[in-house]
Amino acid sequence: LSGCLLRMDDVRDTVLVPDQVESIHLDRTNRRFETVLLLAKMFYHNQVTAMRKGIDNAFSLLFPMNELFELYVAKVCQKYLPYRVYSQASQAKLWVNSQTGRGIFTLKPDMIIEPNDTDQIIFDTKWKWISGDIARHGVMREDYYQMYAYLTCYSKACAAVLLYPYHEKLANHGMFLEQYHLEAEPGKLLIIASVALGDKLQVAADVKNLVEQLSTEGAKAQVV
Repeated sequence: LSGCLLRMDDVRDTVLVPDQVESIHLDRTNRRFETVLLLAKMFYHNQVTAMRKGIDNAFSLLFPMNELFELYVAKVCQKYLPYRVYSQASQAKLWVNSQTGRGIFTLKPDMIIEPNDTDQIIFDTKWKWISGDIARHGVMREDYYQMYAYLTCYSKACAAVLLYPYHEKLANHGMFLEQYHLEAEPGKLLIIASVALGDKLQVAADVKNLVEQLSTEGAKAQVV
């Protein structure tokens, strides 16, 4: 974008009215700008792409929401939390070859928060729809196994959190949804939680509150 601004330094800003926007016609000299023009018209008219019958051309701008959700939560926590926050930290292997000593199947949590020198709390963000009307909120079985691997391979991990985006089906539950612990190690917890994304400061406050409950003494008691 900075490069584009430099190239267009001599172009004057102007205020367009709708008739001027719709009067722009494409020919062989400017046909290469057709996609850009479609997107500009959508922005100008404050429109969104919808699937409906008609002959209008449309433009779709898609984002990998699972990656965006993970990155957003990590950046907010790194900026606003008074803890050590690691994003995509690769620190453990699931298995180690007994003959060669080489590890296989790297465990890479989305985020690890260290509120003190003795505790680690692992966060794994899931851009998935869950609901209080479904058993275990509809959390996938493989996600439980993934959290089990984290809790057993990270010796300092006192808790693992599956973090989902908040929506109205979870209105009566707040951020905290469910809690489990390992049968052999009751001090190692699994938390199912959700977070509303509208206010980044509130996101940081919600995560901080959960971390405070789970670290050290909090990890020994049930979160309410």
